[in-house]
Amino acid sequence: MMESSYIRTIGTAIKIMLKGSCPGASTIQIANMSLSGLVGPGADDNNYCGNTNDDALHRAICNSVAAGVTYVVAAGNSSGDASQEVPAAYDEVITVSALADYDGRPFEGAANTCNRDPQIDDDFAFFSNFGPDVDIGAPGVCIRSTWKGSGRHPNGTYNTISGTSMASPHVAGAATLYKSTHPSAFPGQGVHDRASQHRGQGEWSHRYV
Repeated sequence: MMESSYIRTIGTAIKIMLKGSCPGASTIQIANMSLSGLVGPGADDNNYCGNTNDDALHRAICNSVAAGVTYVVAAGNSSGDASQEVPAAYDEVITVSALADYDGRPFEGAANTCNRDPQIDDDFAFFSNFGPDVDIGAPGVCIRSTWKGSGRHPNGTYNTISGTSMASPHVAGAATLYKSTHPSAFPGQGVHDRASQHRGQGEWSHRYV
């Protein structure tokens, strides 16, 4: 669960971004949020933008979406309903679940590329959250990416891990490409809707597809 102080810190960062007090802040149009916190039923306060449950993070996201920022967020890794976690439950964001895709090809039955994950190719990730709040799925199993620095690699290194936090950046990248060719697209009536239209044939309302 994300602590209230953590949520307030993120909300404050979003407010600073909106005010343009950080270099380049005014040019941010797509934001990925690879984080999730378990809140429980009613996490989205029925889409009142946090005004009925004092959700500072929801308010900050709503305000920045109104200013033109598109948010792509991880659905969460609890094997449960994404509606109980934030920011995944918010309607204003693009919520991304995870699937396994080891070779970039459909229905090929490719071999698992990291033995830690008992996951077959081209299937819904066993750990991923699901449900009506999920807008789209993307590769999130055995993803090689940059990794925080420590010990022998103080400046960072690479690691292969799994999670919806690895899936959402794929969609954030696609949203950025779409925005670059459709500069007038607004988060609600443009980028978000386009993502939903290209979600494929998967039924994201259930545990498996």
